[in-house]
Amino acid sequence: METLPEEMVEEIANHLTVNDLIACSAVCSAWREAFNQDSLWKPYCNKNKEEYLRVTPKVLTRGFEIPWTENSTLSPVCHWRMAYMRENYLRNNWRMGRYWTQAVIDEASDLYPCVKTDSSKKKDTYFKKEVHADFFTNDLMLIMTEHYIELWSLLSDPVVNVCRLYHNVPGYVFKSFKRIETDPPGMILVFFTGVQVFYMDPTSNTLFFKHMFYFNENFRLPQMTQKFVVDMFSNKPFQFVECLVVDRLFFGVNKYCTSKVHVWDLEKGTKLREVGCPINVDCNVVDLKLSKEDGAILVVFARLDPDYKNNPNREIAGTKYTAGMFYFFVYDSKKLAFLPFSHIQRITNRYSSVIQKPYIAVSDGDKLDLYNYFTSVKIRTFTVSLQYVGVTDKSIIFQSENAVQAFITSNRTDLTMGNMYVSRFGVIHENFVRVVVRQRDRLRNEVWEVGTKFRKTGTLLPRWHFEVMTNPAGTRLLVREKVLSKRLITVKHFW
Repeated sequence: METLPEEMVEEIANHLTVNDLIACSAVCSAWREAFNQDSLWKPYCNKNKEEYLRVTPKVLTRGFEIPWTENSTLSPVCHWRMAYMRENYLRNNWRMGRYWTQAVIDEASDLYPCVKTDSSKKKDTYFKKEVHADFFTNDLMLIMTEHYIELWSLLSDPVVNVCRLYHNVPGYVFKSFKRIETDPPGMILVFFTGVQVFYMDPTSNTLFFKHMFYFNENFRLPQMTQKFVVDMFSNKPFQFVECLVVDRLFFGVNKYCTSKVHVWDLEKGTKLREVGCPINVDCNVVDLKLSKEDGAILVVFARLDPDYKNNPNREIAGTKYTAGMFYFFVYDSKKLAFLPFSHIQRITNRYSSVIQKPYIAVSDGDKLDLYNYFTSVKIRTFTVSLQYVGVTDKSIIFQSENAVQAFITSNRTDLTMGNMYVSRFGVIHENFVRVVVRQRDRLRNEVWEVGTKFRKTGTLLPRWHFEVMTNPAGTRLLVREKVLSKRLITVKHFW
């Protein structure tokens, strides 16, 4: 092995799994040297989190240990194998339930900070107005009330307030929060077609209001006075909208009524273009879905049947009850152009779709078809009574009645969760999913990993009334729950 050229070793490694690489590296010192190449390990690493995990101090008692080679004849572990080892350490903490829990907000305790509204003067008035918590960056937590937006640092215990921006944010806008994962970082708030853009000033670590625009118009608003801010988020006739943020780009659509996808540069506050259906057909946009791995966007157009029962508002667990002729295309968000792929299908029952490089999945409720959007080849059909479909980092995962299945995109194999009555499930982060299992008339919230098999982890979740979200690197899990009508926000640290 040690006599083979690097190109030959790379060709051999192309046919191996990451576990095979680990096994080969452990055979002997010569094999370890041969497989100690960045090019072999980099494909198995998340490039977006490599630097963060490398420079961020560990908070767990049992931290990641760098293999010691100072007094050894072995060469140091290569950069990208070390990155893989850090990521694997993080995943193992999720699997084993190794974390420490930090109470960030506890309405029932004086030990932790309470979020106050402007009208809060006594402790029993805390939380009288709505409060929203999420991650702004890996180390900053966002707190929104109807009167201001705060950023809190999670690098200390208790948490430290970094900045407060007074801004009118109605409670019904909270859920529209989306991160802008650029340097410097930012965020948007959306209400129908109105978009407000915020960025962090890297010199002062303060949040500032940068742009506001209606995405179906051509120019951002020249004034950002309080009147315009309040008017944008005031009650308006209901519209179905969908939006995505990919790096600094914004993609927005008015669903069911127009055929245009509106593309904006969030950093500059300028509209880049409007994208219509690439074929000459009378249709409207009905869906946008993002493949996080390559930034590809599934754009779905449709000519819906003119039936009064065909109401686009009817939906169960993300599955639309709509009928008509559907047109599927994939848009490259980097080149701002459609790929050659196209698929046309008549759907008469329940439409749903997802995208995960290199596949799209399309369902009409009774079956789920998988297509490769680079080759336009249909590769699988699952006969299902679909209730939910989503994606993890390495799979397309779906629930049929009370069973959960996964199609592993890397090796095109199928997985089925064991004999359990699954009430519902959803993706938390990467390959970890939240599963609600019914057992003896009781519900259990569990975290499972989708890998070579379904595997239950040791990470615990509350039983009732909670929401979870992770930071981009997956080193923290934020849990919002209610305990005896008191609000509790905790953060689980896995790094």
